Amino acid sequence: MKILILPDSFKGTLTAREAGEAMRRGAEACGHSAQVIPLSDGGEGFCNCYAALCTCEKVEVQTLGTYLQPVNTYYCKNGDTAVIESAAASGLCSRRDVLNATSYGTGTLIAHAVKNGCQKIVLGLGGTGCSDGGIGALYALGVRFFAEDMPYGIPKGCDMELADSFCTDGVLPQLQSVQFLYATDVTAPYCGRLGAAYVFAPQKGATHAQAEKLDNGLFHLASLLKQQTGKDVKDLPGAGAAGGLCGGLWALFGGEIQSGFDFLCRQADLPEKIRASDLVVTGEGKTDAQTRMGKLPWRVWQLCQKAKTPCWLLSGQIEGEPFGDRAAALCAPGGDSAYTTTHAAACLENKMIKLLQSMPNLL
Repeated sequence: MKILILPDSFKGTLTAREAGEAMRRGAEACGHSAQVIPLSDGGEGFCNCYAALCTCEKVEVQTLGTYLQPVNTYYCKNGDTAVIESAAASGLCSRRDVLNATSYGTGTLIAHAVKNGCQKIVLGLGGTGCSDGGIGALYALGVRFFAEDMPYGIPKGCDMELADSFCTDGVLPQLQSVQFLYATDVTAPYCGRLGAAYVFAPQKGATHAQAEKLDNGLFHLASLLKQQTGKDVKDLPGAGAAGGLCGGLWALFGGEIQSGFDFLCRQADLPEKIRASDLVVTGEGKTDAQTRMGKLPWRVWQLCQKAKTPCWLLSGQIEGEPFGDRAAALCAPGGDSAYTTTHAAACLENKMIKLLQSMPNLL
């Protein structure tokens, strides 16, 4: 049997590549051939997934992270195109202080790529630890915000509501001719009840009061951006990705907003590969009701439905029945006796073996 393995990352335990290789070992132990294509929806692992699909140069960069700590990371350079992952510079870390988090590091990666001759920026947006509306990244690109009470230095999430004007005189001149493609993991608007702060800031450590403060800041910054650029990001689908980073950059530099999954899907020619397979297996760290709202495994499932190729889900935990009876979990919801960082790969490999040993009844 020809098996195609299309995993997302298992956050906190396995990268998409590591998860896929564990599944592959299980498939080969049962005598089947398997191909692994690690995937990302724009967040964690976006650059690694792109690098696995395309011939590109990994450009290493030293920058500052979510809390201005030193970070060593990279972006992919393919001709005059740079593929950058916002989570690589501005990702979640053990510290959860979203009011003082910034997207500055992502901005420095963009600046480095532009100075390195890149004319197109593909920016993977998702998995960040900040909710600053892109104000930090814009600062790194030369935009300066002014207010009587605005702290000097790199702006953070708590500084959004203080700005009363901004100046673009210091913006890198090369940016005028650069094309942006924003590969997002969500369709959330910039602000409001369904926006970056209220929906996602609590996942980054924000209390309800802090999320409210951040949303006020995003609303204020969106109004300021519209006043000076004429572009309204408040209700723009996808503008809330990566804590509003998408909307902030789009307001200043324009570009196309699209699904990160769709971008990688085209690079990998997934529809054709799915049609040519006997079975597709996907997976993620935790599957719940949100998965069917467009998360990566659900998008894979939909492609398989169109191709009439059987699809199974292997996840760390599963809540509810989003995939019906074609799903298997490594542990029960809330449990972690077997599914730990140390043993996750072995658990996933063994679960794959048990799944395939149950064939053909499962197809």
